[in-house]
Amino acid sequence: MKNQNTTINLKGQLNFGMHKGKTINQILEEDPTYIRWCIENISWFKLSKKDEEMVYLLAEEADKYDDYDIGCFECLGDYC
Repeated sequence: MKNQNTTINLKGQLNFGMHKGKTINQILEEDPTYIRWCIENISWFKLSKKDEEMVYLLAEEADKYDDYDIGCFECLGDYC
């Protein structure tokens, strides 16, 4: 995954960090801000322009909810 001239496939697995072993798609569902951080801080972490734009949109949406305690998604906002 560390080839600097190759874009990373969203189906590829990370081999580092707190999400090691997960695919980028899995991480995008759970924590898109982590992938945004990778793009911004790891020089060899390159996605296609289209995928990068999607990451930024998903991370921006996730940021909106970071400051709120919205409860449990499975219970539609109620606490379990």
